[in-house]
Amino acid sequence: MRWSNLGLFTLAASMTLIATEPSFSQVDTTQDPNAINKDYTLQRYAVGGKKSTFAWFYSLKIDCTPTDWQEIKITKSPENGEAVLKPTMTLANYNAPNPRTKCNGKSVKSMTLEYTPNKGYVGTDSIEIESINDFGQRNTFTYNITVK
Repeated sequence: MRWSNLGLFTLAASMTLIATEPSFSQVDTTQDPNAINKDYTLQRYAVGGKKSTFAWFYSLKIDCTPTDWQEIKITKSPENGEAVLKPTMTLANYNAPNPRTKCNGKSVKSMTLEYTPNKGYVGTDSIEIESINDFGQRNTFTYNITVK
């Protein structure tokens, strides 16, 4: 399983790297108050009629406890299939130099993004997700999907 760190949020997906954004870094919000808010565009592949799991969303504090709250929602549904967010458990995984590397391997509550293209469909689709946490960090994720 490969993992990617996106600031305070971490995403994970089987067999593919979700994003190649740099690992944890201190952000100077005095110069740019929106510096912690990011927009990500990710490419995914799926097979018509078969469910794929694209991401696990979770947010942990430095001490490995969950943030007080995190809201994940689908802001644009796919046109040629179904996307669902489901609560699940996953294993935390952060890349150095993120101080949360000490959380790696711990079971955490997360929201899983699943996508199932319509049976027999071949072509493109997309999903947009918005994630906001109690730190006031807002991230958007656009999944551009090629269905084979």
